Amino acid sequence: FALGIIMWELLTREHPYEEFRHTFSYQTEAAILEGIRPSYPERTGVDRAAAKEGVTREDMLAVMDEYRSIVTQCWSQKDTDRPEASAVVERLELCLAVLEGRTSSHQLLLPPRMRQIEEELQQLKDDVDELVVGGEQAKVHVNTDVRKMMVHTAMVSDVLMEERRAAAFDVAQTEKLMAEMEDATTKRTQETRRAEMQQLREVMKKIGGVSSEVQETLRLIEEKAQAMHRLEREVRLANKEMELATTRSEKLKARVNQLQLFADRIKGESRE
Repeated sequence: FALGIIMWELLTREHPYEEFRHTFSYQTEAAILEGIRPSYPERTGVDRAAAKEGVTREDMLAVMDEYRSIVTQCWSQKDTDRPEASAVVERLELCLAVLEGRTSSHQLLLPPRMRQIEEELQQLKDDVDELVVGGEQAKVHVNTDVRKMMVHTAMVSDVLMEERRAAAFDVAQTEKLMAEMEDATTKRTQETRRAEMQQLREVMKKIGGVSSEVQETLRLIEEKAQAMHRLEREVRLANKEMELATTRSEKLKARVNQLQLFADRIKGESRE
């Protein structure tokens, strides 16, 4: 109540209840209890005030009406009908935003619930934008991992082919050498045979060493294959997360559309 009286004094530059010319203070108190309130002066100088603030006549009239509405609600006879101080501050800030050209006077005509819905709608739009950005970032990470996996797979394949070619070459060389030794066995002496057998044992040792290297290579290939399987599982998990993010984004978009339709309907009702 007191805030409403102070706002009325700021508007009129007058003392409240002076117009009733009460002789005693109890008469003023009785008038207050009966619901009598100071009257508003006629709205004059609207065009001059609008020009001073740099706004249109319609915006200035809307701000004046909103200001009077706040004062009237503040000194309402029922205290339950009086607004909270935070709501008064919010409405005065909206009036200031209209005078500063930061928003349209149409916002003053909307009921508080409608303004709250528009704020929720904007928040939902911001959330959807964040989800879209997050989805794009996740997509970039997945594509990067897939490219790394493809490069790694190609490298493993090249190593495997090279090892196979080397092993095949060693086996072919051994078979060729053994065939030549078998052909020459019947023509050489026993000593020559012993020398050839020694040479054969050395070759066999080399073959054993090559076999060990091949086994080690196969072991490394197996470890790389397991790493590839793990990477594939991570890619599948990332794809699932992308699907969940997409589903949530679609739900939020649907919620935004519903709120937009509801907001449009309330705007239509407000204009009517």
